[in-house]
This record gives sequence, structure tokens and C-alpha cells, in this order.
Amino acid sequence: MIFHLPFEPDKTRLSASQIRPYKMINAFQNVGYEVALVIGSAKTRKDQIKHIKKRILNGEKFDFLYSESSTMPTMLTESHHLPTYPFLDFGFFYFLKKNKIPIGLFYRDIHWKFKHYNVSFFKKSVSTLFYKLDLFLYKKLVDVIFLPSIEMKEYILELNSLKILSLPPGSEKPNFEIGVPKKKNDLKILYVGGLGDLYNLELFLITLTKLKNKNIQFTICTRKTDYELVKEMYDQYLEFENINLVHAGGEELKNLYRTSDMCCLFVKPSQYWEFAMPVKLFEYIAFEKPIIAVKNTSVGNYVKEKNIGWAIDYDADQLSVFFKKIIHNELDYNILTDNLAKDAQANTWESRANYVANCLKNFK
Repeated sequence: MIFHLPFEPDKTRLSASQIRPYKMINAFQNVGYEVALVIGSAKTRKDQIKHIKKRILNGEKFDFLYSESSTMPTMLTESHHLPTYPFLDFGFFYFLKKNKIPIGLFYRDIHWKFKHYNVSFFKKSVSTLFYKLDLFLYKKLVDVIFLPSIEMKEYILELNSLKILSLPPGSEKPNFEIGVPKKKNDLKILYVGGLGDLYNLELFLITLTKLKNKNIQFTICTRKTDYELVKEMYDQYLEFENINLVHAGGEELKNLYRTSDMCCLFVKPSQYWEFAMPVKLFEYIAFEKPIIAVKNTSVGNYVKEKNIGWAIDYDADQLSVFFKKIIHNELDYNILTDNLAKDAQANTWESRANYVANCLKNFK
């Protein structure tokens, strides 16, 4: 198979757009595929494409191409963001289509369609034009579009004529035994991820601090650079001794998961959360931690459907009732943890790679 990525991922960055491609490449290899890469700068991709075209013209067979979009328009992914290789990637797609090699593309996000896409008017106008050009060319050249959630398709009606499937993030099983939460006097809740307009934890923090119950410990694990942008909003909550802030990664982060009882994705809902499926959701599942989510969001719907946590109305009173149930040990974890173990098994990166392969190999 061919793995196409119109940029060079930065392994030092922990964002989903940088991590996911490597996870998928490894997953395809783990399920038995020889992976031909078209990845990196335009100059690098040009050389890789030339080599793969030669292999195809010499009679070599490829089952399919799987591509992942950039968060930027395809033609603007060079460091200078100028369309200096306008026909490179889509020209390659056209060549593959002529040679009857199915093409599947994971369309990462559509921040550019929402108000929170906060860039200058000029930059927004130019980038929107190129984003729309991407959609136009996908419609002409791509066979299957994969989305983080199927709900997202309601926001890209331009692609309605294509086969559209859900392909949320995957996860990896932690390399230690996961303990089942036990009824006890104290309880630890963990949030891992970014902070900002799309990840607003204020209602959760306000409700928790009003309870004044030190037995419920809440830890926020976020990058220091992310926190610096929102510290004026969140510093006030760190005055409470049961609210903790850490900037952990690697083994330290694994230890946080190991010692936590449940995880939080109770963030302020917005239109974007109607379809967003963050990587951290599946990381929580991999660590088999029950999840606190917001009702009637894509995450909340998933948590409710799989019975792996609690989907609660975005309402302080409802959240307060939930916390009081925790305090009085009225929550039963056994069914949740059984379901989490099953769901973790079904949501590995290898399962995602197998799903893509089956969809594209059988594409007619």
C-alpha cells in the first residue's frame, strides 16, 4: 500500500495531526503491509512519487493509497505556505485513479469553517479558497473519505457524493496492569489535553470547587505553553488544594493514568463538539478509565452508547448531583470497566488500519 501525507510530521510536537500519521504507518506495517511512503516536503514527495510511478508502470501492484490531510490546505503545506508545487499531490492521485488503485483520504478537521478559526481576513480568505479547492479535487479523485466521526459529514456537504466513513483515532494498550477503581473515600479525576476556547473546563472546575470536598482530587495535565495562554482564567482554581496542574509526559503521564480513577472530557459544548472525536478519548479508553462527558456531543454519545462512563447535561446542578453520587459511593464501576476493556481491544491503531484496508480493497 501507499501512505501519502502532504507534509513532514514533527515528532517533537504532541498534537494529534503530528502523532496520528506515524501511528497509522506503524499499524499498517503491523498488520502485514509493505508501506511505500509519500511523505515530507514537496521536493521529497516529488522524488518518492516518481519512484512509485515507475514501480507501477513496471507492473508492480499496490492494493490502495491511504492519505491523511494536513490541517492546512494541501497546496500550502510548504514552510513558506506558497503553492509552488500545485499539481504534485493531486496529479499523483489522478495517475493512481487512471491505474485503478483505490484512494482513501482521512480528512482531519474543518476548523476553517468555524468562527474559532482566528486568523487575519486576508489569510482566512486565501486559505478558505485553497481549502475549497481541496474539497473540489477530493470529489474528483478520491474514492473513500474517512472522518473522525460520521457526524462531521453534515459540515462538508461538498463531498456528499463520495463514500464517507468514520475513522476515529486509535489507541495503544499500556504496558502495565490496569487496576479497577474501587469504592473508597477519596477519588482522583484526570484531564489530559489542551486548554482554550475548544477545551473549556470552567463549569467543571466551578462546580467541583463549590462542593468544597477535598476527597475529590482533580488533576489537569496540559502543556506548559498551552497553559500560559489561559492562566488568567485558570489560576484562581489552583488555589483550591484539590485542584492540581501538571505538565507531564512519558512515564510520568502513565503514572497519572495508573493512579487516577476516572477521566474528564466535560468541556463546554460548541458546534465543533457535535462531531469532534479527540485522540484523548481513545487514550482514556486504552487506560480503561471511566469517562465524564457532556450529553449530546459526539463524545458524550459515544460514551453513552458504549456504556464506558457518564454523559451529563452541561449544567452545574446536574454535575453537582453527579459529584455527590461520587462522594456517597453510589457509582458502580464494574460494568463500565468491563466495557472499557472490550472497547480498548476494538479501538487499536491496528484495527483502524485493517478497517481502512478492508474498505479500500473491496471498493468497487
